[in-house]
Amino acid sequence: MHKHSRCKKVGIYFPIIVFVIFIITVTVAMFFKHRPMIRSMNYPHIHFIEIMIKEDGEISRFYITENEISDELADNLISVFLNTDIRRSLFPPPQTYEILDGTTYITVGVGLENAKTLAMYVNLCSSSQYNSAQFGDTHYYIVDYQKVYNDIYCLLSDRVF
Repeated sequence: MHKHSRCKKVGIYFPIIVFVIFIITVTVAMFFKHRPMIRSMNYPHIHFIEIMIKEDGEISRFYITENEISDELADNLISVFLNTDIRRSLFPPPQTYEILDGTTYITVGVGLENAKTLAMYVNLCSSSQYNSAQFGDTHYYIVDYQKVYNDIYCLLSDRVF
Protein backbone atom coordinates (compact mmCIF):
# COMPACT_ATOMS: atom_id res chain seq x y z
CA MET A 1 0.00 0.00 0.00
CA HIS A 2 2.92 2.32 0.66
CA LYS A 3 4.16 1.93 -2.94
CA HIS A 4 0.74 2.70 -4.32
CA SER A 5 0.65 5.92 -2.28
CA ARG A 6 4.00 7.05 -3.78
CA CYS A 7 2.82 6.29 -7.31
CA LYS A 8 -0.33 8.28 -6.69
CA LYS A 9 1.73 11.30 -5.47
CA VAL A 10 4.03 11.04 -8.50
CA GLY A 11 0.96 10.79 -10.73
CA ILE A 12 -0.43 13.99 -9.24
CA TYR A 13 2.81 15.98 -9.47
CA PHE A 14 4.00 14.68 -12.86
CA PRO A 15 1.67 16.88 -14.97
CA ILE A 16 2.64 19.91 -12.87
CA ILE A 17 6.35 19.20 -13.36
CA VAL A 18 5.85 18.72 -17.11
CA PHE A 19 3.89 21.99 -17.30
CA VAL A 20 6.58 23.92 -15.40
CA ILE A 21 9.31 22.50 -17.66
CA PHE A 22 7.24 23.45 -20.71
CA ILE A 23 6.78 27.04 -19.45
CA ILE A 24 10.52 27.36 -18.73
CA THR A 25 11.40 26.00 -22.18
CA VAL A 26 9.03 28.38 -23.96
CA THR A 27 10.29 31.33 -21.92
CA VAL A 28 13.94 30.53 -22.68
CA ALA A 29 13.14 30.02 -26.38
CA MET A 30 11.38 33.39 -26.54
CA PHE A 31 14.17 35.16 -24.64
CA PHE A 32 16.90 33.82 -26.97
CA LYS A 33 14.87 34.03 -30.18
CA HIS A 34 16.79 35.39 -33.16
CA ARG A 35 15.49 38.55 -34.75
CA PRO A 36 16.79 40.84 -37.48
CA MET A 37 19.28 43.46 -36.35
CA ILE A 38 17.48 46.10 -38.41
CA ARG A 39 14.63 46.19 -40.92
CA SER A 40 14.57 48.15 -44.17
CA MET A 41 11.16 49.62 -43.30
CA ASN A 42 12.89 51.63 -40.54
CA TYR A 43 15.02 53.41 -43.19
CA PRO A 44 18.39 52.89 -41.46
CA HIS A 45 21.30 55.21 -42.15
CA ILE A 46 24.92 55.31 -41.02
CA HIS A 47 25.86 58.18 -38.67
CA PHE A 48 29.54 57.40 -38.12
CA ILE A 49 32.22 54.74 -38.15
CA GLU A 50 34.90 54.61 -35.46
CA ILE A 51 37.89 52.29 -35.75
CA MET A 52 40.61 51.61 -33.19
CA ILE A 53 43.62 49.47 -34.07
CA LYS A 54 46.44 48.51 -31.74
CA GLU A 55 49.69 47.38 -33.33
CA ASP A 56 53.02 47.13 -31.51
CA GLY A 57 51.64 49.01 -28.53
CA GLU A 58 50.45 51.97 -30.63
CA ILE A 59 46.74 52.79 -30.93
CA SER A 60 45.48 54.30 -34.17
CA ARG A 61 42.01 55.86 -34.15
CA PHE A 62 39.93 56.67 -37.18
CA TYR A 63 36.62 58.47 -37.07
CA ILE A 64 34.55 58.76 -40.24
CA THR A 65 31.59 61.14 -40.04
CA GLU A 66 28.30 60.76 -41.87
CA ASN A 67 29.40 63.37 -44.43
CA GLU A 68 32.57 61.42 -45.21
CA ILE A 69 30.79 58.10 -45.78
CA SER A 70 29.99 57.46 -49.42
CA ASP A 71 26.50 56.35 -50.38
CA GLU A 72 27.95 53.10 -51.68
CA LEU A 73 29.73 52.32 -48.40
CA ALA A 74 26.64 53.25 -46.38
CA ASP A 75 24.44 51.02 -48.57
CA ASN A 76 26.89 48.12 -48.24
CA LEU A 77 27.05 48.48 -44.44
CA ILE A 78 23.26 48.62 -44.20
CA SER A 79 23.03 45.54 -46.42
CA VAL A 80 25.26 43.59 -44.03
CA PHE A 81 23.16 44.69 -41.04
CA LEU A 82 19.89 43.86 -42.80
CA ASN A 83 21.16 40.31 -43.26
CA THR A 84 22.29 39.93 -39.65
CA ASP A 85 20.35 38.38 -36.79
CA ILE A 86 20.70 39.20 -33.12
CA ARG A 87 19.44 37.66 -29.92
CA ARG A 88 19.43 38.62 -26.27
CA SER A 89 22.62 37.99 -24.35
CA LEU A 90 22.70 35.97 -21.19
CA PHE A 91 25.64 38.02 -19.87
CA PRO A 92 26.28 41.71 -20.51
CA PRO A 93 29.51 42.65 -22.28
CA PRO A 94 32.40 43.91 -20.15
CA GLN A 95 31.92 47.50 -18.97
CA THR A 96 35.56 48.32 -19.60
CA TYR A 97 38.13 46.72 -21.79
CA GLU A 98 41.76 46.99 -22.64
CA ILE A 99 42.63 47.40 -26.29
CA LEU A 100 44.73 44.35 -27.01
CA ASP A 101 47.71 44.35 -29.32
CA GLY A 102 46.79 43.03 -32.77
CA THR A 103 43.07 43.78 -32.41
CA THR A 104 40.75 46.00 -34.38
CA TYR A 105 37.63 47.52 -32.82
CA ILE A 106 34.92 48.87 -35.11
CA THR A 107 31.86 50.81 -33.95
CA VAL A 108 29.18 51.83 -36.42
CA GLY A 109 26.48 54.29 -35.35
CA VAL A 110 23.18 53.52 -37.05
CA GLY A 111 20.14 55.79 -37.03
CA LEU A 112 16.58 54.93 -37.91
CA GLU A 113 14.02 57.16 -39.59
CA ASN A 114 12.01 58.16 -36.53
CA ALA A 115 14.81 58.07 -33.96
CA LYS A 116 15.76 61.44 -32.49
CA THR A 117 19.11 60.00 -31.36
CA LEU A 118 21.22 57.13 -32.58
CA ALA A 119 19.15 53.99 -32.56
CA MET A 120 21.98 51.49 -32.41
CA TYR A 121 25.69 50.99 -32.07
CA VAL A 122 27.17 47.97 -33.77
CA ASN A 123 30.28 47.00 -31.81
CA LEU A 124 32.61 44.62 -33.63
CA CYS A 125 36.01 43.31 -32.72
CA SER A 126 38.43 40.60 -33.70
CA SER A 127 38.00 39.43 -30.08
CA SER A 128 34.61 37.75 -29.61
CA GLN A 129 33.62 39.20 -26.23
CA TYR A 130 33.22 42.75 -27.54
CA ASN A 131 30.74 42.05 -30.37
CA SER A 132 27.24 43.36 -29.79
CA ALA A 133 24.37 45.38 -31.19
CA GLN A 134 23.65 48.03 -28.59
CA PHE A 135 20.26 49.71 -28.28
CA GLY A 136 20.60 52.21 -25.43
CA ASP A 137 21.95 50.26 -22.46
CA THR A 138 20.79 46.91 -23.85
CA HIS A 139 23.32 44.76 -25.67
CA TYR A 140 22.34 41.94 -28.02
CA TYR A 141 24.51 39.07 -29.18
CA ILE A 142 25.29 39.22 -32.91
CA VAL A 143 24.57 35.84 -34.43
CA ASP A 144 27.52 34.79 -36.62
CA TYR A 145 29.49 37.84 -35.38
CA GLN A 146 32.73 36.62 -36.99
CA LYS A 147 31.19 36.77 -40.47
CA VAL A 148 29.71 40.21 -39.76
CA TYR A 149 33.07 41.45 -38.46
CA ASN A 150 34.88 40.07 -41.54
CA ASP A 151 32.31 41.59 -43.93
CA ILE A 152 32.55 45.03 -42.30
CA TYR A 153 36.34 44.81 -42.08
CA CYS A 154 36.51 44.04 -45.83
CA LEU A 155 34.21 46.96 -46.66
CA LEU A 156 36.41 49.32 -44.65
CA SER A 157 39.77 47.88 -45.71
CA ASP A 158 40.04 50.08 -48.80
CA ARG A 159 39.45 53.22 -46.73
CA VAL A 160 41.38 52.66 -43.54
CA PHE A 161 43.57 49.59 -43.37
